[in-house]
Formats: sequence, C-alpha cells, structure tokens
Amino acid sequence: MTAVHVVVPDGIDDPSRPSGGNTYDRHLCRGLSSLGWAVHEHTVPGCWPRPEAASIAALADVVQRIPDDGVVLLDGLVASTAPEVLVPRAPRLSMVVLVHMPLGHRPAADVAEEVRTREGAVLSAAAAVVTTSAWSRERLLELYTLPAHRLYVAEPGVDAADLAVGSPAGGALLCVAAVTFDKGHDVLLDALAETSDLSWRCVFVGSLERDPPFVAALVRRALDDGLRDRRGLRGTAGRSRSGPQLRDRGPRGAGLAYRDVRHGRR
Repeated sequence: MTAVHVVVPDGIDDPSRPSGGNTYDRHLCRGLSSLGWAVHEHTVPGCWPRPEAASIAALADVVQRIPDDGVVLLDGLVASTAPEVLVPRAPRLSMVVLVHMPLGHRPAADVAEEVRTREGAVLSAAAAVVTTSAWSRERLLELYTLPAHRLYVAEPGVDAADLAVGSPAGGALLCVAAVTFDKGHDVLLDALAETSDLSWRCVFVGSLERDPPFVAALVRRALDDGLRDRRGLRGTAGRSRSGPQLRDRGPRGAGLAYRDVRHGRR
C-alpha cells in the first residue's frame, strides 16, 4: 500500500467556514483512500495564507516528522506561504503542491513582490504542482519559471443537484466566494457600478471573516458608488457586520441566497 501525507489547513471540516478548496481536499483524501492509498492527514492551525510564527512552527513540526522519501501533498494555501519550512526539506521528500488559486495572481500591491517570491520558491522546489483548472496552470507559468511538464491539472467534479432556475428577468446575479481582496469582489463591484441603467442585483455570499479590512472597504465603495439601493450585498459570517445589506447568513448562506435570487427577493 502506498502512503501519502496530506497537509491541509485546520478547519477543513468546519461547517461555519464553507470553502470549495476544503471540499476539494476532503474529496481528494477520500478518493485516494478508495484507490488503496494510506492517507495520513495533517491539519495545521493558523490563519492561512497569513500565518503567524506559531503556525509556521507547527507546519515545520509536521513536515519534519514525515519519513524520508515520503509522498507529501500540501494545500497551496499553506505551502505557498512557507518556503523557509518547505524548500530546505524538499530534497528528502516527494513534495506535491495543490494550488487551488495562485496566491501571486492578484496580491495587494504592497506585498506583491514578497508573496510571489515566496510562492515561486516553494513551487520551484516541489516535485510536482497540481492545479484545479487549466487557467491556474497557465497563470503559474506566467508568474514563475517552472518546468511545464511538472504542472498538472485536476479539475473538480460536482455533486448531483437539481437544475437551477433563474430569475424571470435574468437580472439576479449571485457571487459565491469568501469576500477577500484576491477574489476580486472590488472588480465586480466596479463593473456593476457601470450598469446603473440595468435593473440588476448581485448578492455576494461568502465569509466576511477572512479579510475584514477589505470587507469594510467594499461597503464604503458600495456607498460611494450609490449602490446601496441597487445591489444586495450579503455574506456568511460568524457575526453580523455593519454595512449596506451585509448580513449574517450562517454556514448555509449560499443556499439561502440562492433561494432569494430564485424567487426575486431582496
């Protein structure tokens, strides 16, 4: 039986923090087990991808205990932030990094160089890199000098579900993603601000806890652009935050917002 050590962020199964990346990782572990792999899962505490010193130390302890020549699959949310831990240990391990979304794609300007330098170092040291889309693979090749033959694409599947029913007028939009800078909600908001002649309404559904300063800036932008009456802005969160229609949706926020859109309610 072949063994694989899977390193994922703590909270992978936390229902209050729904995440496509967490769901992918969980299905991946189950799939490898069903194929006969011995899956050893290691959760690492911390606020990834912005870890504190204690989180980096915890990751170092996990990786240090993995036997020589061990196969290690690391979630990129953890791996891409920790070259000081992973690069020196890469020669003795078969290290594979799973990149859901490149951290270097759209970092904040004041940290862009550091983010890309650190992510590039880790990916260059890895034996292989797996991305969840062809776009992510191409973006990594644009950002970093990586051998193309070591980058693979493994697209996620979907669970069976009923066919979605759109709104009658086609003007109800839904954006499901954690509300963070790298997800580009500000870009979407700019685009929506240019459609004042259309009766479109967009519901943002996702965690408000990952990047509170960005959430606050997004609310201010909505007010400045006069979107309060024309756009519905909501999010899942552990607690409510003030702002135009930014509401506590709970871990089932995506489903609740979908019903709002489907039936044309605000």
